[in-house]
Amino acid sequence: MGTSAGYGITTGNFNIYFGRNAGVFSPTGSYNIAIGSKSSGQDTYTGDNNIALGYNAVVPNTAANNQLNIGNWIYGANGNIGIGVTVPTQKFEVSGNGVFLGTISATNIKNRKYNETYTGSTSTTITLANNYATGTIRLYKNGIRLLPTDFTENLPNTITLSSARLVTDNFNIDYDY
Repeated sequence: MGTSAGYGITTGNFNIYFGRNAGVFSPTGSYNIAIGSKSSGQDTYTGDNNIALGYNAVVPNTAANNQLNIGNWIYGANGNIGIGVTVPTQKFEVSGNGVFLGTISATNIKNRKYNETYTGSTSTTITLANNYATGTIRLYKNGIRLLPTDFTENLPNTITLSSARLVTDNFNIDYDY
């Protein structure tokens, strides 16, 4: 429905095209849905079971099946959803930063990050509050990162300071794994 909607269909079946030029030049694809002006574009569209919603929304591969494009922002392919990622390779893939309001629950989290404050003492060994097996440790004094040569990582949970001048200093420890 709409000017030229579905124009060029030859053998495709059970498609829904709604909007000016929606589904134009989709000769053989079946079970596709295109809603919005120029949705599914003016490309040769031969895939099946695709959904394109919004102005000029086109699925990334016009010959592939089971894809989604919502407003050229949210994409789906092979059971995966992407925001800003046209062909997501994970169940949920985001290109850019995110803000979450509320509780996030997950298992098998990678790259956990910790921040501790070290108060100077007479010992050259710092015991971290959390154990880690691999990762990166960064020490900061007054916002300035110390060189990796100023300390040695001792798995799983200690740092040895290499300079006596650091022993009495206060600084922050950031580490992730």
